[in-house]
Amino acid sequence: MVFVALTMTTHAQWSLQTNPLGSGDAAMVGKVQFVSATEGWIACGSNGSLLHTTNGGTNWNIVTPFHSDSLFNMSDPASTMSWINPTHGWALKTVMSGTDDFSVDANGAILYGTTDGGNNWTKKAFPKTITTTTYTKADLTGSWQFYALTTKNPSVSSSISGWMYGVASIDATGNCIISISRSNSTTKSPTLIMGISSRGRITSNGSEIGFLSADKNTAFMTGEEDNGGFSIYILQKQIASTSYSTTDLQGTWQMHGLSAGNASSLYSGWVHAALTADANGNFTGTAYGPDNSPVSINTTAVISSTGVISGLTSISSFTNGFMSADKKTFYLVMTGANNDYNLVAFQKQLSTTTYALSDFQGIWREHTLITMNSNNSLENNVKTTGFITGYMKLDASGKGIVNNSASSDSIAVNIDITNGIITTPPVLNGSTNIHGYMSDDKKTMTLTMTDVYGGYEICMLQKDVSVSGDIGLQVQFADANTGWLSNYNMIYEGFKLYKTTDGGTTWNVINGVNNPVGGFYHFVDASNGWLIGSSGSIDNGGMTNIYHTTDGGLSFTLQASNVGNAKQIFFSDLLNGWVVGKGGLIMHTTDGGTHWSNVTNTGQVTNSSNKSVFFLNANQGWISGGQDDTEGVGTRYVLATTNGGVSWTTQPTPVTNAIFSLSFWDANHGWLTSDHGQIAQYSNTTGLNDVNTDQLTIYPNPATDGFYLNTHGETATVSIVDLNGILILTKQVNSGKEFIDISTLSQDVYTVKLETKNGVTVKKLLKK
Repeated sequence: MVFVALTMTTHAQWSLQTNPLGSGDAAMVGKVQFVSATEGWIACGSNGSLLHTTNGGTNWNIVTPFHSDSLFNMSDPASTMSWINPTHGWALKTVMSGTDDFSVDANGAILYGTTDGGNNWTKKAFPKTITTTTYTKADLTGSWQFYALTTKNPSVSSSISGWMYGVASIDATGNCIISISRSNSTTKSPTLIMGISSRGRITSNGSEIGFLSADKNTAFMTGEEDNGGFSIYILQKQIASTSYSTTDLQGTWQMHGLSAGNASSLYSGWVHAALTADANGNFTGTAYGPDNSPVSINTTAVISSTGVISGLTSISSFTNGFMSADKKTFYLVMTGANNDYNLVAFQKQLSTTTYALSDFQGIWREHTLITMNSNNSLENNVKTTGFITGYMKLDASGKGIVNNSASSDSIAVNIDITNGIITTPPVLNGSTNIHGYMSDDKKTMTLTMTDVYGGYEICMLQKDVSVSGDIGLQVQFADANTGWLSNYNMIYEGFKLYKTTDGGTTWNVINGVNNPVGGFYHFVDASNGWLIGSSGSIDNGGMTNIYHTTDGGLSFTLQASNVGNAKQIFFSDLLNGWVVGKGGLIMHTTDGGTHWSNVTNTGQVTNSSNKSVFFLNANQGWISGGQDDTEGVGTRYVLATTNGGVSWTTQPTPVTNAIFSLSFWDANHGWLTSDHGQIAQYSNTTGLNDVNTDQLTIYPNPATDGFYLNTHGETATVSIVDLNGILILTKQVNSGKEFIDISTLSQDVYTVKLETKNGVTVKKLLKK
């Protein structure tokens, strides 16, 4: 064995490096990982790129695997990249669709892989949580029945209330000709240019005004008329092969309608009712208005063979409507008994359909029209009227947020349901007296309500299934073949863990025994790994349990529960592991997780937050630290230990925000990334005199595609010889630690020989 003496004289410190993306949100950086003493990678945040250096970070270059992809990268915690050597690496990204917000527009994960050090990349898209719908202009082509209600704008004297109906014909280029009849006995035939995005958002003459349903047969829109009035529009596609009869009216129907008054009166209001129709179209039931007074309804509807609805003469002097192709919905405009103008929605209520709060979960596109209440007014006697567009995001308990044009802030919503009937406390847009119904296919909701200012509303909601809500959460490979990938759904809150055994070509969902809801994990080999998770949602600090697997993730065993809000887990070997998180959380195990102990000798306080941990071996490691809600120079630091956590030193850093990721190549060279695009390097040339080191260290051994060689700073020549004495490879090694690629060698035993000025060292290597 050869020993060398090292003498170091300069000092250790962290210093900033230049991020070529700049600074701020556009320059977000996540995980950092070095694959040699000089070569490293950083997963970027907002633009889907990577940063690459070959000179220790003196210069970072931007690498974008596929420029046409619209991507986002999760960077906190930083887990979306994995390299097993300088040639084999993977980067996990999230597809973005639209411009609303990340939780609404996340649309699946893409994994990029390289086997040549990033010169070439392949990609794989993963199955989505839900079957998504993509829209094209062809979905608008055809003949549509058109219905609209307009409410007067009190600030525009020329505006009027009224209804419209007619037929809209749209060709393949989006040209739309509408033949319209109006409540004031006039007609018009405007020509519009209709457009639709891949997300289903409809535009008319360049303005975003609507959304197309998942079955592509119904569109709701809102807009402002030429005379200043506000309108809600409904388009229903005519299916030429569909034939109708009076028996299609038979059944139980939930009715919701809105009155916009008329040209000479401020009368307005809403109505909802449960009506039963027989095979002759006779409707009976009880209706309720804003004052909740019951009104008996007994009327008869008529339907033509083409689906056009008329009649209802006992409650209307004029009616025109149309029944959908599935015969479960019809919409109509009518002039009521008070000569008021109405838009009414009928939805068939089937006794065979059952509902649950979980049916609400998802993104719902909102189109609402508000009419005046002549008895109420705003400040300065300004009457409330207008339309609202936006979206509602609900969870499996019927709770969520509303984000729409009526408010710049999200508004809480809490919805309940029984047999499809919707009620809610007075928190939806500040509304009261809410009544609604969810359609049989659970893709449409119609509600009537009184808003916080006394205005009357009808609200049309359509489930948006144009995006999956999936984000790429973490990827890690143990070797060239075995790896894991996790997704989390921002809308449906589901966690999925996938495994590959062929380098990422194919992936299978792990649905094994006692699998937890996942957070973040760390595997030390193809079989042994640890995961932070819970038995419920991982939102709101839910990652409080530690799980262990010995079969590559097929099953997990709970090792510790309620440990706190953990952010990262790291094992340097099968026995020694660390968990860090908020509240100054640091935990340590020396027996593979059978027992965990809290580390309390670091000097941290309860509002300290630790987001990253990295250990070279059982003794030497680093943890990022800092206090919540503090920014600026001196607020972020790195805790370092050389004795497995028995004692710690605090290393100040020049970064001003939370540290996301740490990576050390050896005890003297490290890197970190932090919020707002900051990158820092640690350099330590202060050492100990007369340090005895084994001149040749190779690992892993056995190896699959390659091994690391550590010459501890010596320049050397490395040779690989097979059992027949034939020289297979020879290479000059100039750095202390370098990767040797043996992926092309056959499985066998080889001799590795190292020659330096101090002599020759020989070791055996097993290639698997």
